[in-house]
Order: sequence, then structure tokens, then C-alpha cells
Amino acid sequence: MRNFVGNGFQKLALWIAPSHHLHILVPRFGLWGTTLLLSASAFLIAMLIVVPINVLMNGSLRTGVIITIVISTTLVPYYTYQIGALVLELEQARDRLYKLSLYDELTQTHNRRHFFETANAFFAQNVGPATTVAVLLIDFDRFKQVNDIYGHDAGDKALVATCDLIRQHQRVNDLLARYGGEEFISLLPNTSLAQAAAVAERLRAEIEAAPIIYGDFSLAVTVSIGVAVGDTSTPLRTLIGHADIALYQAKNAGRNRVQVYKEAG
Repeated sequence: MRNFVGNGFQKLALWIAPSHHLHILVPRFGLWGTTLLLSASAFLIAMLIVVPINVLMNGSLRTGVIITIVISTTLVPYYTYQIGALVLELEQARDRLYKLSLYDELTQTHNRRHFFETANAFFAQNVGPATTVAVLLIDFDRFKQVNDIYGHDAGDKALVATCDLIRQHQRVNDLLARYGGEEFISLLPNTSLAQAAAVAERLRAEIEAAPIIYGDFSLAVTVSIGVAVGDTSTPLRTLIGHADIALYQAKNAGRNRVQVYKEAG
């Protein structure tokens, strides 16, 4: 049996068991047993004082098979591990906070603040020549009744399921966000009035035709949608205001319908 031990490991092993003690350990534990005992002890101490360890062991078994064991480690003390774990935890918390700053926690649509940041940036980048853009305001009809009759969990499920359906009709550059409560807003770049109205009507019809299953209940959900179309030379708030007027008209006309904003006169 031949053993070649790295300097750091060798110093630790000799400190734990000086050479004049080996004649006690070897007969009792054997050469391999003594080596493993010293190795375990040295590793434990190295975790506290950070000593790089490099070990190479060559030997032959009684079968004549040559074996080679190579160990190369740099152990860190527990407090260093704790610091690393804390850094990882902080990074994960930062990622969660960043996601919360962009998305609505329940529906995973964008939140209102991120919507305005992204939409305003789009308008600023497309001032000249102006780009056609549509705004859809989507509001659940009689949503309070769903919460009052079936509970808020049912209402939450209706919001999530409906948003999932809306997302299926979103293009890559479309922007969907929770505008407030049960009201959602969608920005559709490069979309004409006819196209926006068609998209809104398709959404309305599919939402009406897709009841939400909640336990033993089937919840009938409908939405009213206000549509406004302009271009990026029009202030974003103005377009949203027009869509809000159209939404109000849709509600007054009986709900579960699409209303396109039209200038008075």
C-alpha cells in the first residue's frame, strides 16, 4: 500500500495524530482504517479553518486489483455556507419582488403600473410617423354577485380562467393588464377599428360560451367591452377615456356586449 497525501491534509493529519502515535492506531484500525479515521478528522477540522486538501491514494486489494482514490477539496466553514445561503435567499426574494412589480399576483397579467410604463414607452417611440393603436377595456358583468353567492374563491377562479382565455387571443406585441378590480385593459398596436371590434366580439362570445366550473357549480360569466381606436399621436389617457365611455355605454345597453367609441356629433 502506498499513500501520497497533499501538504494541507498531511499537516492536519500529523497534528491530529503525530507519527509516534501511529504505532498505536495502525495495529488497532489497520492502515486503511487509520487513514480513513485521520481523513475524517482532518476534513472536519478543515471545515472550521479552511485548509485546501488534496489526497492521492494508490494501493492494491488482496485480489491484486490496483485501486486509485483521488480527493481534491476546498472546504468552507459553516458560517461561509450560511452567508452563501443568505445571498441565494436574497436573490430569490429580489426575483419575487421584481415579478410582483410587473405582474398581478392573482391573474399573472401585467399590473396597472407596468401597463402604463410599457404603453407610454410605446407611444413615445412611435410618435412620427404615428402608429394606429386600439384600447380595449374589459369589465366583468355583475361580478359582485359571483362573489356574494359563491364566495371570493369562486370569483378569483373566474378571473384567472377568463384571463387565461383572453391571453390565447393576444398577439406577441399586445399588452394585457389588470386595470382594477374585475376590469382589464388591452393595448393592441397596429390595429384598425374593424380589427379591434372583431377581436373584442370574439372575446366576448368565447367568454360567454365557456362557463367556469367551480366545485359542483357552473358559473356563467359575461363581459362588456369598450373599444377605442386612435394613433400614437393621441395621448394614451385620451384613448383610455374614450374606451371607458364606450364601456359605460355597453353596460347601460344591457351588458354582455361590445361598444365602439364614436365621437359625438
